[in-house]
Amino acid sequence: MSFMAVGFTKSFRFLTLLVLGTTANIGLAQRIYWQPQQSTGRITCLYGEVKVLATGPMTYYCGCQWQPDKPASGYTGIQQVDPFHKTVIFSEWDTSGTEPSQLVKLAPGASNGRFKALESTTGLKTGIHTHLAYAWPNEKNFRFFVKRTLASGHRVVTSDYYYDELEKKWELEGRTVNPAGSLESTKSLGKELSSFINSWNAYERRRPKLALFRLWVGSAPNELHPVTHASGDGKWGTFSNSFFIAYGPPATYPALVKTLMDSSDRVEGADGKVLGIKRLSIHKKLATELSLLN
Repeated sequence: MSFMAVGFTKSFRFLTLLVLGTTANIGLAQRIYWQPQQSTGRITCLYGEVKVLATGPMTYYCGCQWQPDKPASGYTGIQQVDPFHKTVIFSEWDTSGTEPSQLVKLAPGASNGRFKALESTTGLKTGIHTHLAYAWPNEKNFRFFVKRTLASGHRVVTSDYYYDELEKKWELEGRTVNPAGSLESTKSLGKELSSFINSWNAYERRRPKLALFRLWVGSAPNELHPVTHASGDGKWGTFSNSFFIAYGPPATYPALVKTLMDSSDRVEGADGKVLGIKRLSIHKKLATELSLLN
């Protein structure tokens, strides 16, 4: 059994960065599907945590994807590009076929570009993505925050932030502006939310990966509510009051979880099954920090 985790060492050749965005890539992802309470109301803010326990090159850990296949859908998360390079990424689809998304703010040192993606129900779509080199730590929460606001001129603004563990502060990765249009999907982040793990290399798909996920949603930082129930596909479940995804061939799963997850605290998921975790409220200090982000 070979997988990258704290306490394990492995040598790899250098691998170059590829950009996710095709049906072929996304279709190989293993997901959990969040189930926010209906009483939550309109969701315009997302706060989440991703803790990577086993990783490998050319692998993406999506903290949250919102409203797939709809205008102004998008996702945020982290990538293990190769053994020595990690990134934070943020992508958003255009809302209009005639007016593309505009990137109005970008973190220093980040790169960006346009992309095309073949969606399952809406055909070829375009959007904008950003990549920022950031050495997110293994076995420690990577924290992110996304908010969507309406602006003058019938525009919608989406901002993506991450917490820099070295600098001990929140940083803006990127901010986009889109025409709001008349669709509800452009005015909020919606309730069709998922997290996933995906490797965009055939060899890496055969090597196990493991990560824990948590998500809070709401209409403002001081109105964030934990999402305590989710379903999933592939090997998934709950552990340590989080949802986990174990990515890779089923044969690699027993050794992976035996090494990294105590069976007494692990509940196995199944297709069509819904699992729950305990409710964890956002600390007031964190809510204040998020409310001050601009």
